[in-house]
Amino acid sequence: AIQQYQTYGFFEYQVGWTYDVAAVVRYNPGSGVLLYQSLVSGNTALPTDATKWAVFGAALPPGQYARAILGSNQIVGIPSIPRLVEIDTATWDPFNIFSGAPDYSFTPSVAGGYRFGGYLRGPIGSGDGPSNVYLQLWKNGAPYSDLDLVYARNTLPGEEVTLAGTDVAYANGTTDYFQLFVEVSTNGITLYANLCYFNVTPS
Repeated sequence: AIQQYQTYGFFEYQVGWTYDVAAVVRYNPGSGVLLYQSLVSGNTALPTDATKWAVFGAALPPGQYARAILGSNQIVGIPSIPRLVEIDTATWDPFNIFSGAPDYSFTPSVAGGYRFGGYLRGPIGSGDGPSNVYLQLWKNGAPYSDLDLVYARNTLPGEEVTLAGTDVAYANGTTDYFQLFVEVSTNGITLYANLCYFNVTPS
């Protein structure tokens, strides 16, 4: 890998690796070697996936990009009620579209279609029986879509669950804002700091 960097200035794409947002790799799609830049965090897709990668140096799709994470553990203890995920720490926000407390939201200032992605991880609280755990995208204070649903058997205290999903939505560029919510049917959940994130890219 060091020799690759010394020779080419960038590392070769490696299948099975997870790439962070803005990572740049060399990859040959069959027509010659190109540089690709990752558009999302937790990226395991091939560089030919245009929803996850862009040719480095080429014009990016119009719109705005941002990513934020959960800065500290969040305990969600009320079952059967959607709770706002307190994503509070921007890790990439070149257009200043992220808002921390108390909204924990993205408000794109350029109108257009956007892809919103969320990832949550944490243990279910010990309680009575199994739980359904929902990851939801909300728009303007109302449910927009279910990004993921996980059935937790909850046979052992502290069973961990992972939720992840994406969806596209239109933003008017002025007032439309977007948030992540989580809902647990029968037990609470503790969301892990630094492992839960929310991102937005042009669709």
